[in-house]
Amino acid sequence: MRKLLFISLAALMVQGCFKSEEADVIIHNANIITLNTQEPKAQAVAIKNGKIIQVGAEREILNKYAAKQTIDVQGKFVYPGFVDAHCHFLGLGQTLQQVNLQGVESLDAFAEKVKTFAKTNPEGWVFGRGWDESLWTDQTKPTAQFLDELFPNRPVFLKRVDGHSAVANSLAMKMAGITQQTKVQGGLVEVKNGLLTGIVVDEAMDLLDDAMPERTIAKDAKALMKAQQVCFSEGLTTVTDAGLNLKDIILIDSLQQADELQMPMYVMASDNDENKEYFFNRGKWITDLLTVASFKFYADGSLGSRSARLKQHYHDHSHGGMMMNDKAYFQKQAELMKLHGFQMNTHCIGDSAVAMMLDVYANTLGGTNDLRWRIEHAQVVDASDLNMFSLYSIIPSVQPTHALSDRRWAKERLGDERIRGAYAYKDLLATNGVLAFGTDFPVETVSPLRTFFAAVFRKEPGEKGEGWFVEQALSRQEALKAMTIGAAIANKQDSLYGSIEVGKLANFTILNTDLLKDPEDRLANTKVLKTIVHGEVVFEQIK
Repeated sequence: MRKLLFISLAALMVQGCFKSEEADVIIHNANIITLNTQEPKAQAVAIKNGKIIQVGAEREILNKYAAKQTIDVQGKFVYPGFVDAHCHFLGLGQTLQQVNLQGVESLDAFAEKVKTFAKTNPEGWVFGRGWDESLWTDQTKPTAQFLDELFPNRPVFLKRVDGHSAVANSLAMKMAGITQQTKVQGGLVEVKNGLLTGIVVDEAMDLLDDAMPERTIAKDAKALMKAQQVCFSEGLTTVTDAGLNLKDIILIDSLQQADELQMPMYVMASDNDENKEYFFNRGKWITDLLTVASFKFYADGSLGSRSARLKQHYHDHSHGGMMMNDKAYFQKQAELMKLHGFQMNTHCIGDSAVAMMLDVYANTLGGTNDLRWRIEHAQVVDASDLNMFSLYSIIPSVQPTHALSDRRWAKERLGDERIRGAYAYKDLLATNGVLAFGTDFPVETVSPLRTFFAAVFRKEPGEKGEGWFVEQALSRQEALKAMTIGAAIANKQDSLYGSIEVGKLANFTILNTDLLKDPEDRLANTKVLKTIVHGEVVFEQIK
């Protein structure tokens, strides 16, 4: 009898230790912030085939699942994978292959950096991006004449930090066919005292882009891989590239299919005939890693270049900016987007551009809907137009770090009254409860954490004192949602990612801080410890 009892107890013990289900990965000993209202916190998560199969208590999951890989995160903080809802992923990689002028603090430093790059890259065009004259003491823009002295026999083309204006030397302009008489719809070739200054704005930059030698596939492939490395190290698990051509999309897909590019991408196709013909005939392009289901349009330019279209003149200039096309053009495009089932996402910086596109959307959408058309940037919005976002279910897609970069001069551009309707993220969130955060890199740095600081504290990490227009600051929870589930909603992919829930993709960003509770000074030293995409560790901080 005792022997039988012993056998029965042994059997029960074996059964208690037996793990009834299999998983590929278990993440445990974690502080998991799920952003799932039904289960906001957890200690462990089980993953299989790149998806979450259970979220819950530590012992519950460890006892239930036998896993090929177990990751003990030692009490660190696990978030839904960060999403950049508006960036230029390929552009970032290309920028890393060019002269980077971000942060140069004077015209002399600008010249030295360009000359250094030219010496180490002795052939072809001298091309780069990132200069910002507002950082310089006299705020004088570089000119063609200045560049001609440095490079009389080599074409030079250098884009401003916002990507909406550039400076070129005389040889580059000659090769592009630019003269004092050149006129471009939606753009400007600047002429002063009968001479080309070298400054070109918005659509006029295309003339120089077209004159440059075409980039090779091999070079762009390297650019994409480098951009991926940078983005994973910053905790990004999905990026939204705001405007690509067909050849770029085909390259991205080929690299993903070859298991070289692991970054999930939501791509907006650029507004051109080739893209429209291809995608209107083919339909949406959807794979496990790539979605092309939207088009990117430009209504106006940028505030920094004074090409954003305002309802009234700039406070510091005698014009109100420019539209890239007239309202009839955008109305026709909106109807085509709706007819073919594509999301319409439009760059709008100035209040006039925002108002026009809201009206175009309203005419096409007709009322509340679930098409999730977007206004990209929405930097200056007239208070009288805010209700249009909720009436027609339009999503504001914003980049909080623009507020930090622009605050040096934004009030000069807009004046005391209009500045209160600029970078107004709290007001925009209140319109329909959804806000999507991006960075617009490489215009800004690739840093979701800087985005979080800009939205919550309205200042840079580590910066002392009160932030800029803190009445428009968001709560920590609101900002975190905009970097995750809000961005996923804007991409129409919230069923796939954005929160840590069963059935969603196993995309996580693991940090050393609690974004929702830790004091500001501790958050300023936040580190990305691990980035996980579809259940696979794609970045890990070297210990």
